[in-house]
Amino acid sequence: MSRKRYDPFGARDTLVTASGPVTLYRLDKLAELGLADLERLPYSIRIWLEGLLRQCNGREVTE
Repeated sequence: MSRKRYDPFGARDTLVTASGPVTLYRLDKLAELGLADLERLPYSIRIWLEGLLRQCNGREVTE
């Protein structure tokens, strides 16, 4: 039984591969919400932001 993950921005997505499903976090969802201008962000900040989305749990890392 899987536990529902905290995803306040709706950025969590699943990609189905031949090896099984893979969870990924879509930065473009933040752009759609007007929270990030991805074109202007340095690549290193985009990586950091994706890491924050992965760790967002409503306790230690919140929106």
